[in-house]
Amino acid sequence: MTLLDHSYFAAIPFEEIFTRKYDSEQITPKIAVMKKHFNAVTYWISTEVATTPNIKKRVKTLTHCINLADKLKKYHNWNGFLAVVTGLVQYPVTRMRQTWKVTQRI
Repeated sequence: MTLLDHSYFAAIPFEEIFTRKYDSEQITPKIAVMKKHFNAVTYWISTEVATTPNIKKRVKTLTHCINLADKLKKYHNWNGFLAVVTGLVQYPVTRMRQTWKVTQRI
């Protein structure tokens, strides 16, 4: 994941960063690719946790995602770290109080 994030970031030319028109895919296509990847990771994390059927598997999935975020932070992959954390703080995930309680005990 860090290598993928790095390849997206390294592909962004300076001109795209300095235009400050990040909402336009035509003007900043490489930034748009990176934003799409961020959103895909966020959606993937929240979907994986929220759609896991039983609490034991959900706790395991949630713990895995938290460990992933921790490793991304240690690798200084801030884009990946924030994408995972953003997925974990989505409402479908945060409303699962029992899952979070069990996870905190681990």
